[in-house]
Amino acid sequence: MLPRLCGSNFIRSLAFSSKILHDLGINAWVEILGRFYDMPREITPIAIGDIPEVASFLAHGFGMASDSIFARPEFLRWKFFDPRDGSQGPRGYVSREDGRIIGFVGICPGTFHVASDAAREVPTLHMVDWLAEKSQSNAGAYLFLRVHRGVDTAYTLGASEDARRVVAGAGYEELQNMPVFVKTLRPQYRLQNPGGIGGVARALNDLALLALRPGTPPVASVKLRKVETFGDEIDVILNVCEPGVVFTRRRPDLLNHLLRCPSQTISGYLIERDGQTLGFALLSVIPSGKTRIGKIVECFLPGRNIDDWHAAMTALTSELKVQRADFAMSCGSTDWSAEALRRSGYRERYRLEFRLRDKGNHLPHDLPFHLTWIEADYSYLP
Repeated sequence: MLPRLCGSNFIRSLAFSSKILHDLGINAWVEILGRFYDMPREITPIAIGDIPEVASFLAHGFGMASDSIFARPEFLRWKFFDPRDGSQGPRGYVSREDGRIIGFVGICPGTFHVASDAAREVPTLHMVDWLAEKSQSNAGAYLFLRVHRGVDTAYTLGASEDARRVVAGAGYEELQNMPVFVKTLRPQYRLQNPGGIGGVARALNDLALLALRPGTPPVASVKLRKVETFGDEIDVILNVCEPGVVFTRRRPDLLNHLLRCPSQTISGYLIERDGQTLGFALLSVIPSGKTRIGKIVECFLPGRNIDDWHAAMTALTSELKVQRADFAMSCGSTDWSAEALRRSGYRERYRLEFRLRDKGNHLPHDLPFHLTWIEADYSYLP
């Protein structure tokens, strides 16, 4: 789930103090808050034994059914405890008062890389499932501060208006508005959902768009080879990436973690030509009611050749159709990936704001960032 904030008192207090937060830094701000608020009784790393209570807290706080996938205990165990990137730190914090959970925040840890500099790794994180009880206005603030302590960089990709206001004051700089592209694969899916004549009209509109913008056939050709696990070939691809691109860690441990998602909606592929591996990809098909949402979770090629990217996007879209996705979604954060999607018949639907907190200037901010659904928890949620 995207970072969300509960409690108007928390929003006002943290947003009002955001300039001080930016100027003084995390540790000084913890001391200042401690002078004015009672410190929460306990903030601890999430433990396996916390899972059932955290699941109930999240489902209730976000107004979701208790059996929603994001709040199922087996899903949370995978999300916060399944090995994913070799990091030793916790992947979530629980705030308690008198033994009762009053706040929670999850963490997607990783590292930023600058292409052509394989040895350079800058630790980073992205917050997910950030939630505090409305009556505990300081619980969310302390969790926010605890997560950021000692971290070189952090980022957000899409967030609520309240969350954007808070992170902007905490030193998150807006670097990019990433376009999200959509292509209808099965217009008849509109007829499966309630809507009467409106559903028919939308289906006819999708049919017209497919006829007018079917996409152009790629001049290059690639094949997809499905894999159950990724191996050393991923590091080879990452190490030969053309200079001038920044991306987060996409090594086999993270990719294989995603393939182990309990929902079993994610599949992995190597992109090949004439027996040579050009890149790798992840796809997901996520049921949402009667609709099946297809996502190109990741498409990574080490070069910027638009013909190759066009061929890869076309092949991945065809595979989503084979998997009975009703429509496909993909990110186009770089000029070449966006153009490849347009050539494949996609059209831009909306944008996600990408913000980076990098007070030490560990990363170049003027280079293109390769961003996809991998960056947060978009890979496996509708």
